[in-house]
Amino acid sequence: MAELLIAGTIGSIGLNVVAQCITSLTASANGIYTLVGNITNNGSVPDIANFFEESDIKGDIQVLEFLIKEINPNNNPTKTLAKSLHLLKECVSEIEEKLKEVKRRVDYNNSLWFFTSIRSYGFTDMVRNLKSLKQKLNGRRDGLFEILKINNYLTPLSESKYMDMNQSKVFQNI
Repeated sequence: MAELLIAGTIGSIGLNVVAQCITSLTASANGIYTLVGNITNNGSVPDIANFFEESDIKGDIQVLEFLIKEINPNNNPTKTLAKSLHLLKECVSEIEEKLKEVKRRVDYNNSLWFFTSIRSYGFTDMVRNLKSLKQKLNGRRDGLFEILKINNYLTPLSESKYMDMNQSKVFQNI
């Protein structure tokens, strides 16, 4: 009886880990949509506007968000799937943070009245960082696709033989 209760609890923890990743990723994605809209509507930074146009980062994140929302966390929640979703969530959060920095710089530049060319921020470094994060996102997205192909063959979290029942280290690194 106790083993059944423990297995059920661990199974629901696995579902919670996957569900939390999905919820967190969706929140960051919504933040990105808002930031891209605000930065684009400003129109004062051609380098960033070109990056948005060339990378289609908003469209890629929208598709990724829809895909992740369609993942059924009840269908074989594995540690590998949870880790992949967590890594994607981290990457999307990093992109959101970079875009917040871009927005902060744009707002600062727009507040300047005198000596703007001397006192204003440049955006070359931000474009380079965003391109790097976009490549990272693409790699992690591709990794998720590969995991989804084999996920049904992996051991569910509730049955994982690598889990330490006395310590919940499994979820500390996810």
